[in-house]
Amino acid sequence: MPEWVGIKRRDESSLLQKYRHSKDLTYLLELYEPYMYLVYGLAYKIVKEPNQSQEIVYSIFKKLIKEVPKQEIRVFRSWLYALTRDFCFTWRSRTLAKKDEFVALGSDTRTPITFYDKDDESFEEEISQLENEIRNLKSEQERCLNLFFKEQKCFQEIAEITGWDILLIKRHIRNAKKSINVYQE
Repeated sequence: MPEWVGIKRRDESSLLQKYRHSKDLTYLLELYEPYMYLVYGLAYKIVKEPNQSQEIVYSIFKKLIKEVPKQEIRVFRSWLYALTRDFCFTWRSRTLAKKDEFVALGSDTRTPITFYDKDDESFEEEISQLENEIRNLKSEQERCLNLFFKEQKCFQEIAEITGWDILLIKRHIRNAKKSINVYQE
């Protein structure tokens, strides 16, 4: 193990033992501190966001507090790398899922969001135009959209009602949304 990265393996094992026995965070911090920039670099490589990468460095330390006493760690650097990598991939998938919550189902992020007043005439025009576009869809697509959005049926319920395969239902809904987006552009 090179001298310039981290601390000597002997010192790491003694710091690990001291932390396990005393639960004193200064030992854990002394062990983790030389690797913080490597954790940040790996986090940035996976997440590609500097603020989130910095937050991951702190979150990994919190995770170390819980995990170090439970694990048998032979080489801290390798173990920390695997822990950080897995944590970052989980973090990235969670943040991607959160981003998807803010985007309407199947909508394109380039589509502008418009807010309307209740009495706004343009709102009524837009709704009537949308209804016309839905009527212009293929009958299967229109049926799937109505069941899914208006009647709020899940894919399984739509499959039971129509007798179609779930993948076919998803395809109809996806294609219908694409067609509507094309009409709106």
